[in-house]
Amino acid sequence: MIIICKSSIELSDNEWIEITDSFKSNFSNDINWQNFKRYFLNSYLGYAYHSLVLNEQGRIVGHTAFIPKYYYWQGEKVLMAQSGSTFIDKEYRTDLLLYRKLYDALKIYVSEKGVQFILIVPNKAAYTYTERILKAKNISPLDYYIFPSTGFYSRGGSLLGMIFWPLKMVHAVVFSAVLKLIGCWLKLVPNKNSISEQLQIFRGNDFEKSRYYNERDYVGVQHKELKYFLNTKTEKGIKTAYLMHFEYKGRQDFTALEKAISHMLFSKNAPELIVMIGYYEWLMGSIFKLPMKYQPQKFPLMIDTMNLPKEKIEFLLERENWKFSLENFDVR
Repeated sequence: MIIICKSSIELSDNEWIEITDSFKSNFSNDINWQNFKRYFLNSYLGYAYHSLVLNEQGRIVGHTAFIPKYYYWQGEKVLMAQSGSTFIDKEYRTDLLLYRKLYDALKIYVSEKGVQFILIVPNKAAYTYTERILKAKNISPLDYYIFPSTGFYSRGGSLLGMIFWPLKMVHAVVFSAVLKLIGCWLKLVPNKNSISEQLQIFRGNDFEKSRYYNERDYVGVQHKELKYFLNTKTEKGIKTAYLMHFEYKGRQDFTALEKAISHMLFSKNAPELIVMIGYYEWLMGSIFKLPMKYQPQKFPLMIDTMNLPKEKIEFLLERENWKFSLENFDVR
């Protein structure tokens, strides 16, 4: 067994085909290799970092990747990496430390490229391994926020929809008013954090173009000074919109959230449920926060640091120091 590390642009087409075939067999996914490759090329640097396991015949039987991203940290731009797309073919999983070997090789590789820390959002099956074997540190689970959204125009084509249309109008108007009242209350409560001091993703000139490319079914909406991005799915028969990013006059705050939700409520493609996942400390534990016991899936944010000073590591481990959402990493 051989482990090698390469960047995305150093991988040959045959290697991409092998990686994609292995990925599909492990996750029952039918993505083609060109789109899989494009996913990694749509990053800040135009590539990601990969660690590969080759068997005795030279065939790729395991893979993990770190996607480089820039974060703003107290006025400075720092390079980090997001861990993901890990898989090992079933017949090679008897070596319980094989993933650790893959991970460690890639960690050394990216540290030489200037990466300062690695973020990991493991699923339930991988959490224990990530904590005990990889020794990643737990910051905090990501929060869920849900907003019911029957929509002013939703399902208006049927007879039943037409009968209940006035109720939809009332819901949209009342819910918008509730959002405005909460916004007024939040303005009276001092925020615990200065957003400018928080760790947040660096949104450069080409960020949105590379982040929200068409293959992932993202939709961007621009309405005057309001801008937001959605990924809408039908889950258990409910048209659910995952709110990735929102801003009004260049700011992401409750005013921007209220305007984005109100705009969705009165749109012809209104979802039935709006969901946000991440850290939104400025919401101050509002009524829209879903209790942890009702969360459909837990998303713990974990971190693995390089050779950082103790005070920087302590800063990274405080969730209040993070501005993190689905825009940072689409964890669903």
